[in-house]
Amino acid sequence: MTTISLTNQINSVADLAGRRVGVFTGSVAEKYAHDNRLNVSRYAHISEAVKALQEGEIHAVIADGEVLEYYDHTHPEAKVKVVGPIFEPSKYGFGVYAHNPLIRPLNIEIIGAHENGLIASIRKKYFGEAQ
Repeated sequence: MTTISLTNQINSVADLAGRRVGVFTGSVAEKYAHDNRLNVSRYAHISEAVKALQEGEIHAVIADGEVLEYYDHTHPEAKVKVVGPIFEPSKYGFGVYAHNPLIRPLNIEIIGAHENGLIASIRKKYFGEAQ
């Protein structure tokens, strides 16, 4: 998870104390905010959270970094900025039942995509230049 903000007042998770932050209902960020006793507003969609941020109802949005980076990249007119380091890393994966004959070919393709630059190319397309 990381954050987006409109101003330079929020630069890391330490800056969230005492400020109202937006989270997505049912998300890991919502649990994180609850566990860390942050003052939260819940939203169903990122566009709602960004609107609240722009209108001054919240100071930042915390969510998966990829979601925030994609929004930032595809909505430059929103003038939001992804700030701070990832503060609650998590991993993603593909769920495949045991002994599935596609596991080995899938692993080979994923490794190949890393080695031949395809993953970097996809990342640039959807998230822009490396942050």
